[in-house]
Amino acid sequence: MSISALWTGILGSGVLAWISLHYGLIDRVIKIFQWIWGRLSGRAAAEGYPTKLPRKTIKIARMPRLNALAWGEAMMVKKTAIQMVADLNVTNVSGGPIRILSARIRYRLGWSWRLRNHMTDVNVRDIRSGYSGGYDIASGATVKVRVANVFREKNRPAPNTVVVADIALVDQFNNEHWLRRQRFKHFEHMLDD
Repeated sequence: MSISALWTGILGSGVLAWISLHYGLIDRVIKIFQWIWGRLSGRAAAEGYPTKLPRKTIKIARMPRLNALAWGEAMMVKKTAIQMVADLNVTNVSGGPIRILSARIRYRLGWSWRLRNHMTDVNVRDIRSGYSGGYDIASGATVKVRVANVFREKNRPAPNTVVVADIALVDQFNNEHWLRRQRFKHFEHMLDD
């Protein structure tokens, strides 16, 4: 018996001994990877999605109305607040149904460079019933989505101020779809230039 065959036998038996001692750990790791792969590929394929998670699922446009983007004063527990409302048209450009889980409004107020970032719920208009809520958007469909948020703000702007904000809609794949530099006018100053 040669030296190389002896070393191969010792090394092989050592690897087999290590595998047999750590079989439970190896089995768990393999099952975790199989579960993740099954969730990413099998469920998505069963629901009509491609096996890779889509990155661009919706297109967003501001509704062509005068008061589609508006803000106003509000009160929350006897503290000053701001209400911002955005009415948007959202089109599903993916191959399966899309659910909008949340929205983000991000803006700067006044000369302050401190960025305010607020999360909010969304109301999606159902195509079949006309009700609004947490409905899915069918593939290829365009629906009305309302993003409305009330949040506390000590330094509210003057009513004639235009608040410039970015709006993001977050889908079930955690993709953020941004509509940037939108101009919110005060409810009382909609007709001002």
